[in-house]
Amino acid sequence: MTPLSRRAFLAMVAASAVACSDDGDGPAVRPTGRTTPAPTSSVPGATTTIPVPELPGPPFTLGVASGDPLTDSVILWTRLAPDPSAGGGMPELLVPVRWEVASDEGFNEVVAEGIEIADGARAHSVHVDATGLTAGSRFWYRFHVGEHTSAVGRTRTLPALASAPERVRLAVASCQMWEDGFYGAHRHLAEEDLDAVVWLGDYIYESPAGTAGVRSHRGPATRTLAQYRDRYALYRSDRNLQAAHAAHPWLVTWDDHEVANNIAGDLLPTGEPRASVRERRAAAYQAWWEHQPVRSPAPGGTSLEVYRRFTWGTLLQLLVLDGRQHRTPQPCVVDSSGASERCPGDHDPRATMLGDDQRGWLLENLGESTTRWDVLAQNVLMAPMTDGPFINTDQWDGYQVERSRLLAAIAERDAGSTVVLTGDLHSFGVADLPADPADPASPAVATEILSGSVTSRIGGSFRDDLEAAAASTGAIRDLDADHHGYVMLDIDPNRVQVERRSVATDDAAAPVATIATHVVRHGQPGAVPVAGG
Repeated sequence: MTPLSRRAFLAMVAASAVACSDDGDGPAVRPTGRTTPAPTSSVPGATTTIPVPELPGPPFTLGVASGDPLTDSVILWTRLAPDPSAGGGMPELLVPVRWEVASDEGFNEVVAEGIEIADGARAHSVHVDATGLTAGSRFWYRFHVGEHTSAVGRTRTLPALASAPERVRLAVASCQMWEDGFYGAHRHLAEEDLDAVVWLGDYIYESPAGTAGVRSHRGPATRTLAQYRDRYALYRSDRNLQAAHAAHPWLVTWDDHEVANNIAGDLLPTGEPRASVRERRAAAYQAWWEHQPVRSPAPGGTSLEVYRRFTWGTLLQLLVLDGRQHRTPQPCVVDSSGASERCPGDHDPRATMLGDDQRGWLLENLGESTTRWDVLAQNVLMAPMTDGPFINTDQWDGYQVERSRLLAAIAERDAGSTVVLTGDLHSFGVADLPADPADPASPAVATEILSGSVTSRIGGSFRDDLEAAAASTGAIRDLDADHHGYVMLDIDPNRVQVERRSVATDDAAAPVATIATHVVRHGQPGAVPVAGG
């Protein structure tokens, strides 16, 4: 059977999920219908006698997703939510969900199938580890509950460990404040020819409903599990975001707004009591897990392992980091923007962004790497701006001893083979990471790429301070806080091509444009602009 083109695949997704609004920001709605008893799967160990309860409406309103691929498996996700804006609308019962993975878009060649039980304790979310798949291959998947069938998703496994891929294509994105704009960027991201999407954090924002945005959050600032669930359901209801999830596997980490602004471990700069922050964090972590296609086990308390590793044969090692859960508090006092004046605590050797275990894991993987490229997917700016007009201690500038140790390990590994991906700043840009952060003139050992934001804006005094610091220190080159979208990485053994994709946020149907192109040559750290790119 002839494989689907990207446009044909997206048309198939659209046909299986009718959206209730014509501007792309509404929840999916399908005709209601009665359900039937769950079928018995032919997969050993996947049978169930649990009947399918009668549901108040179609359950697959939040779409489907895949993520965390390995050479022989991938995580498949969905959540049953007939009424996504009001807690999901599901009965408090166990519900059997049948899933299928096929090697063709018509599901004529089903290669894996089974039944997963959706539990109300986990918001009736489903995380399937679909195993026994062929390395380096594309697959299609879907879910069934009674007579209801989900949209079709498309995913792919990682290539064999000993293989030598000619290229890997990744999209890098972050920061999608609902109120700041429509998700036209996700519509175009869904159409890209990709191996995976790398998400760097701020998938939701915890803030209360505002009045000045293109569209509005519902309700107050999120604090409880129910509120976080409803906020994720709001974001997940967007059909452009659903299309991007259905089209590619995602590799996801979080930043601060998945819990609260500028959180550091279990402390907030607002001075909220630690016990209150820990309770809020536990709710936020559970809701994050319930809505992301991650391989991490379900959270059982206030912690969740997020850092993990993915490899594309001998070409690329991707290390996904967690820069929030394990960090010590930002030195000095930060305001709501994260900016502070000069701060003696930024050289405290006990200060850590990563925590001992994650830092040891990262240094070990860098030290033992045998791939052509190492890519770090992380949250906040690593480039030093400590000699500028201000210091932002929420960034790596607040954790300078640990940063120096990390850059030394990168230099020892193989200068010019490491690329650092960064979100958070709502700006595009590139930076050279020096061997000695205290000496900006020291040789560069790695390249940092700022991913911009899908919608989130940067403004006011923080934007002024960032642009002034970038100009005076030269730490960030080609800084662009005006545009929104995502970054495309085209990686081969000799170079990483970096393309900025820009999409207007006031129109869900806005076109996409490539506004800048840079190239990082292997062994030559630093992103070089491409004329006409």
